[in-house]
Amino acid sequence: MTTIRRTARLPGVPSYFKPQPRIPDYIATSFVQPRAAMPDGTAIGQMADDMREAAYREGGVTEDDLKVKGWTPAQIKRLGDDARQLAQRRAGFC
Repeated sequence: MTTIRRTARLPGVPSYFKPQPRIPDYIATSFVQPRAAMPDGTAIGQMADDMREAAYREGGVTEDDLKVKGWTPAQIKRLGDDARQLAQRRAGFC
């Protein structure tokens, strides 16, 4: 007859303190604020960065891609041209 071997387990130690995760500073500062609530000046720069990242990864960006990122249709219409020009300048095309 075969026997089943099991590893020895220590009894659990109750804890009265919940572990609190510590988020490193480099992660806490890397979050992007919601795009729909950004003021226009900041939004143009962020949209330009989104366009550059998408151009690098996927070869380009569409209006639907920007909507998925959190941009509103009104922002895309209002800020899209300025953001595209800024993205091209940052990429060194202009």
